[in-house]
Amino acid sequence: SSAKSAMAERYQPEVETVPLLHVEQGRDAVPLEPAQHEHDEEEEDFENITENFYECKPGRCLIILNKVFDDEDLHNLSAGGINRDLDRLDEIFAETLEFKTVIKKDLKKDQILDIVQRFSGREHKGAFVFVILSHGKVVNNELNIMGTDGNPITISEIQSHFSESNCSSLIGVPKIFLIHVFNLSLREITSVCISESDFATICVSGPHDDVHGSIFVKELLEKVETSPLDAHFSKFVEELKELSGEREWEMKCSMQQLHKYYTIFMGKKQKEYAKFMMKYQRALKNWIPLREQTIADVEIITQKLIKHHRNVNISRITGSVTSIGGSAMAIT
Repeated sequence: SSAKSAMAERYQPEVETVPLLHVEQGRDAVPLEPAQHEHDEEEEDFENITENFYECKPGRCLIILNKVFDDEDLHNLSAGGINRDLDRLDEIFAETLEFKTVIKKDLKKDQILDIVQRFSGREHKGAFVFVILSHGKVVNNELNIMGTDGNPITISEIQSHFSESNCSSLIGVPKIFLIHVFNLSLREITSVCISESDFATICVSGPHDDVHGSIFVKELLEKVETSPLDAHFSKFVEELKELSGEREWEMKCSMQQLHKYYTIFMGKKQKEYAKFMMKYQRALKNWIPLREQTIADVEIITQKLIKHHRNVNISRITGSVTSIGGSAMAIT
């Protein structure tokens, strides 16, 4: 406990922009922004995690939540449940992963396409995430997202605005699309992503509780918060997909367009905590041999004391016997 408290007193968190996604350097890797690290001996373990990576900072995250629909065939979602979803999504992308989030509610088809077009026309300096929670339907084996006016939009139509020809500032960085629809079978879907590099699509269908919101969003928050520092994004998604077999949601993904090995990275608070834990573990690692040596030294001293105590007792006994023998001779 003394070592831990000492580490806590010495620990001073850094103030810096922390990347979300890294890409391992390889033959096909596109250098984005070289990682900048201070070569401090105390931070060596932490540096080893990221030394072979290029940094891709968290960029913009557009979140759309549709809850009130003009079409009578599409039931409205409860405000309480949607607000829970909104709080969790904001915690995931804004607080934990440190994206610049923009949240829009109840958009018609044309409004969705308008804001998508405006986002694609911006100069991006980091990864891009698009999240939408709405009703959906499957048309020609492709998932369509419903605007509040009941008009559908295909995923490929949205993604095409962020293609290399339409959004050059996102070339070589991940573009992640999380599409969440409600109570719709995804089995007939054969395509969920356009054929361009660095696109990832996660399609989820599941129930929406009037009070607790989406079970998937709740699980996503827990998964992000508990993921290890160097969790690969593709593996992260695969683990989510495995969970879908145990939960109430259905999931279809497209990761094949991610031609690099992206890694989920923590925000400042998580990085500070990770660094503190590494310092604490280093101190503990250094303390264990000292403790073992101390125990060994104490055992040696204990054995010497036992031996000395035994010799003292033997001397006393011998002296007593000699004294008794001398007394007996004197009597005779």
